[in-house]
Amino acid sequence: MRAAPPLCAAGCTVCATVPAAPRDRADWQWTVDEFRYVLSKLCTGDPADLFVELFSAAGNELCKKSYSLKDSAFDHQWVSESFYANPPFESSIIFSMLNKMLTDFAASPGNTRFVIVLPKWTSAPWWSLLRHFELLHECSTGARIFTAPGIAMFAAAKLTPAGDQGGPSRFFIVVGAPLFWSHLIGRGS
Repeated sequence: MRAAPPLCAAGCTVCATVPAAPRDRADWQWTVDEFRYVLSKLCTGDPADLFVELFSAAGNELCKKSYSLKDSAFDHQWVSESFYANPPFESSIIFSMLNKMLTDFAASPGNTRFVIVLPKWTSAPWWSLLRHFELLHECSTGARIFTAPGIAMFAAAKLTPAGDQGGPSRFFIVVGAPLFWSHLIGRGS
């Protein structure tokens, strides 16, 4: 099967393509409780109202304001707000995201902050950029902190429905490698 062409114009920073494999790693949603638990430590009020979600797809949004493939976060400035990112776990996207975060953060460090969920891939080309971020929490292998749609999942009948933690037609998926969440916040915040 031949891969589909990129879904963006030539010269763009990040492209989305139709996945060659049936499992879509771009649609892993942090569970609602995990999202609220971690982000509520950084703000007063509902994190869904206070953070801008940089990577979302229809049905997996956790924040009231979010960007998606149709309205790419990379086409906007990431300044003067609080941003939440659970990017697709693909090195090229993560590398581009971290570079943009550091560049945009420099424009307004006192009013900009980021919370990121990432895999612990210490040999990844983007790993060294995390020296600019503070580790908030690390999650071990086997944790059930993500949901994914049941479409094209292997053995979906054996999976646990996510219910109010992810929404209809979503199932819990088990983390196969350590993960962590980190954040970058200005000194004046």
